[in-house]
Amino acid sequence: MKKYITLLLASGLLATAAYAQPNSTLSVSLGAASPYSHFGSTDVKNPLSGAAKLGATLDISYQYKITKLLGIGGLLRTQMNGTSTDAQATNLKTQTGINWNLEISSWLSGSALVGFTFGIPITENFSIETRAMSGYSRIAAPDLTISSDSISFEFKSTPGAFSYLLGGGFRYNLSERLCVVANVDYFTAQVEFRDVDATLKHRTNPGINPLNPNVNTGLPLVDNLRTINDPKIRDIRDLEKRNFTQTIETLNYTVGVGLRF
Repeated sequence: MKKYITLLLASGLLATAAYAQPNSTLSVSLGAASPYSHFGSTDVKNPLSGAAKLGATLDISYQYKITKLLGIGGLLRTQMNGTSTDAQATNLKTQTGINWNLEISSWLSGSALVGFTFGIPITENFSIETRAMSGYSRIAAPDLTISSDSISFEFKSTPGAFSYLLGGGFRYNLSERLCVVANVDYFTAQVEFRDVDATLKHRTNPGINPLNPNVNTGLPLVDNLRTINDPKIRDIRDLEKRNFTQTIETLNYTVGVGLRF
């Protein structure tokens, strides 16, 4: 009798283990980062303009199911958005009468976020997933060089900021261990730039003072750093530094694969 009970218990444990659903999912996703609102604006009259273009996103995420519907998760995200400066270069030329060359890199960000997930099973293998997360982002403003025949400036800054995202998508289980995930989310971070690293590379004509308070370049990095009409200007100590705030806003579309365990 004891042998039968032992066999029955063992069979039950094996069956439970065989049909138990994995609670954890580790996934890697790639996709597009579309600038939203002022972040994508190239309006030279808009002081909040970020001049960002369509970019790319890489996500590494982890999810643990607390219940059938509710879970907790973490997300590591790297994002890059190029920049557009055609309107700013034209505006500078119109206001100063000087042909300017603008060399500008991309907006870069790295984020670490944690939060909650909520999943609604539709079928055995397909579910709708939503998530709300917040955390810390490191934002690198585009390296910017503005130059003409007589003057050249460089601007660099990489501050940190609080960030959050809201989004949703779906998950489809390919097998007991593999799944496909797709998400759309709204991501934002409001970053304050302080003591921007600006370098005046050269100034051959001290009579030219194009970056004065009456010139609106349409580039916050420039509009918040003014030069003094002084032939002795040579480096950062002669630049008046001001702070400004830029809001990073993107709609992110990602698709990836996940490992369930």
